[in-house]
Amino acid sequence: MLKRYVAIRGFVHQLNDRTILSLLSTDEQDKEIDILLGILGELESGTKDQQAEDSTILDARNLFDETILLYPDAAKRLGPNADILVSPNFESAVTKLLNNAAGQLSAVERESVCGLQMYSPATQNPSDKPLTLAERAKKRKKTSHEDRGKSEHLDVLGVQAPTQVNVASSGYTNLYSLLKLKHPGLAGIYAEAIGQNSKSAPLDAWFDPKATNIFNWIEWLIMNEHEFTFVESQLTRKNSTLKPISVKTIKRYCFKLVKAVERRVSSAMAGRPYSIVFDGWSNDSTHFLGMFVSLPNVYASIEKWFVCLIGDNCSTNKATVNLFSRLLIGCHSHRLNLAVDQFLKANVSDVLSNVAAVMVKLRSLKAGGPLRLTTMLKPKLRNATRWTGAVSMF
Repeated sequence: MLKRYVAIRGFVHQLNDRTILSLLSTDEQDKEIDILLGILGELESGTKDQQAEDSTILDARNLFDETILLYPDAAKRLGPNADILVSPNFESAVTKLLNNAAGQLSAVERESVCGLQMYSPATQNPSDKPLTLAERAKKRKKTSHEDRGKSEHLDVLGVQAPTQVNVASSGYTNLYSLLKLKHPGLAGIYAEAIGQNSKSAPLDAWFDPKATNIFNWIEWLIMNEHEFTFVESQLTRKNSTLKPISVKTIKRYCFKLVKAVERRVSSAMAGRPYSIVFDGWSNDSTHFLGMFVSLPNVYASIEKWFVCLIGDNCSTNKATVNLFSRLLIGCHSHRLNLAVDQFLKANVSDVLSNVAAVMVKLRSLKAGGPLRLTTMLKPKLRNATRWTGAVSMF
């Protein structure tokens, strides 16, 4: 809202609309808006930084501490012991661990992170005699030969893998020469398999046509966010080279795919501690809920795998962690949003109200028509749920 106001305020003066001109900010207030935009720009960069994949609780803590130095009133929301925190001891302990200060953990903090203890599985029996350098080298050579003898493509072709090791960095040439030497009739078998008029890629010939067709339909629906009825549309069937499929069939295979993905995810999570991240948002009348599982990069084996839940500090998430007796890590972007919203209400609420009123007036037919004659920029209303809406309005 603020950015848009600054961009169009010069054009607004050309409208000569007394109602709108009376709502415009004074020169002093315009200077305050410019300063405020700089402050909010810094805070917005901090919000985007928290959304990075490699962002940690320590990064959020450093950002909050830096914000508190500039704006002490923000400590009510961003402080390490803020009332909004559900698990302050856990967050404090994780921050110290990430800062390589494990020795500073209190007894309560140490207990809160006991579920994060991780160790690598033993690779050999401690009582076994350690291998010598020469023995380790021989073992590495043997393992390398075994790995080279395995080939997924040879298994598909029904050819026994070679036992000898060929020239390094010439894998394709060596493989082709071996197949040509040991299996003279392979070229004819391959040509018959893929068909002379086949437009498919070579590897597609080894997949079931029905499975390939269903996969292509599911990929089309999911990646382009189409509804299920898209598969039965007349235009879709007219312009698609895929074999027709019904809504009932595509639903059945989508549900089967979900089950298969669930099994794979469960297998990947087995024996490892993890946290669950809930993120909900809405777009017009459509509501979404994203669930993400965060796994550590190191193999771990602990008694209780579900360590914590990360999400907004709402009653639903609190009830969930109470149900599972787990910790809740509140959304740090949510805390920063509350702190900035508190700052705006305490310092520039009147300015924001005036700018919002101007934006509402400029969206009317009477003022919007003349404004379009001077600029293509349209007025933006303030987003009541996010302080970044105030930035775009200005």
